[in-house]
Amino acid sequence: MGGKPGRKWGPLRSEYEELGELATVLRGVADGHGVTLRDLENRMPHGKTAISENLNGAKRPEWQFVVAFLRACAGGDRRGLSELERKVQPLWEAAGKGLARRAPPVTTTSDALVPADVRTWVAHLHETARILQVVTELQ
Repeated sequence: MGGKPGRKWGPLRSEYEELGELATVLRGVADGHGVTLRDLENRMPHGKTAISENLNGAKRPEWQFVVAFLRACAGGDRRGLSELERKVQPLWEAAGKGLARRAPPVTTTSDALVPADVRTWVAHLHETARILQVVTELQ
């Protein structure tokens, strides 16, 4: 966090688009309400580290965290809170479905051990499997 305390967010760490989008929207909610990380720490039952970890896009935060976060941003505005929940919940659910469709990222000790054409072929297989999963869900 640099610059004005509590105003700048660290870089997103998301490997998946849905997680990055959720984190970006949550950060935008805080920014839009003028709520800093310090404010969140004072208004939520979570410390600075937990808040930062839940907003960096590396993982999907628990729904209880999201609700506490939205409450901290909305203050006492119940209608505003309800509207925020209505907008954020589909993104949160999409992040969960997106993670369920994907296998954990494959890591190797060295990409040099796997020929480039094989890596490309495996990437295409993963994409095809993901598309088939989406088609199956739609049917």
